[in-house]
Amino acid sequence: MNIISKNNSFDSNSNSFNSYLNVVKQTDGNKEKRKEAYCKLAEAISRGEFIEINGRKLGKKDLYIQSLELDQKPKEGRVYSRLADLLSDGESVIISEESLKKKDLYLRALNIDLNIASACASLADLISDDEHVAINGREVGKRELYKRALLRNPRDLNARISLSNLLKKGETFTLDGKRMTSTDLLVSVLAKVGEEGLHEIWYNLGNKMEDDERIKINGKEMTKIDVYIETLKRKSDFAPAYHNLAKTLSALNLSTVKMPNENEMTEKELYAEALRLELLQQDFVSLTTCVALFFSLAPLETIKIGAYEISRFRIGQKCKELDPDIANLNPEFETAFQQEWEGEREYSSYVWEENYLTNQEAAAEREREYEEKTPEESEEV
Repeated sequence: MNIISKNNSFDSNSNSFNSYLNVVKQTDGNKEKRKEAYCKLAEAISRGEFIEINGRKLGKKDLYIQSLELDQKPKEGRVYSRLADLLSDGESVIISEESLKKKDLYLRALNIDLNIASACASLADLISDDEHVAINGREVGKRELYKRALLRNPRDLNARISLSNLLKKGETFTLDGKRMTSTDLLVSVLAKVGEEGLHEIWYNLGNKMEDDERIKINGKEMTKIDVYIETLKRKSDFAPAYHNLAKTLSALNLSTVKMPNENEMTEKELYAEALRLELLQQDFVSLTTCVALFFSLAPLETIKIGAYEISRFRIGQKCKELDPDIANLNPEFETAFQQEWEGEREYSSYVWEENYLTNQEAAAEREREYEEKTPEESEEV
């Protein structure tokens, strides 16, 4: 079995590997050396690989656990951190008869060394926005953990994205000697990943921008609308981007926007597309989208959603289905809906009357034509 370490420093046939293997096989050997040897062996193998030691097959996690069994307070907290990295959510390990989960292991790592950037970021990922954990007698929150992770490792793009989501409007964080806002952090991420940026990053950036704000990414100036278009280039069926793009059009008093497929879309068409996608995906239909579409339409107007022409009245009905209490929560909507209802009734009555009169006139015209015919013509008919 050939076992290669992550840094290719030795393999299973190397003198170093065999030396560490011999150390751990000596159960009565030097405790400090055995502890270190278990760690080195763990670093040398990949997940799913095993080393046989004194009749036992030990994998990567097992080797770290063996090291910690020999010394639960190692000088380096990275042993706990690396073990935590190997666990899935909810999984636990037993060390000296104590059950420990990922969060517990990261806490132990940071109580030994608060400067482990990866452990700071990983622990922050595990706790809620308003949760605090005790580290060296201090209560530390999610934001402080991400900040500390970035101070130790500014290249951690995930930490930049996560911290950006937590910073309030106007709040800044100094990184690489530069004061950065929430928007600046996301721009810095996109400047590094460029075209490979995920749609969520572009979408979050758009949400943080002012309607008339302009930013530069790799020298290219972009508006809020441009950023949402970039979102849709990466995920064309992302309903929230259509919704927010429509809101931005309205805020800027723009009539249309050019989409990635070069077609122009209006505010109401964007809301309609957002609603169509929400209905299609069936996991969530936004009351906000429904109400926005209702108000973007003129009285008695219809709009195409998918293959169907849907009336403003029917969209209002959908709003009431989504929230039966909307009349109390949004009196403006309720007033507009009642007016639409009255208009719909009058229009339906008008259409019926027009059809009736048209049919009556058509019948009378046929009768006149019949009477004007000659007897011979009438017999032929």
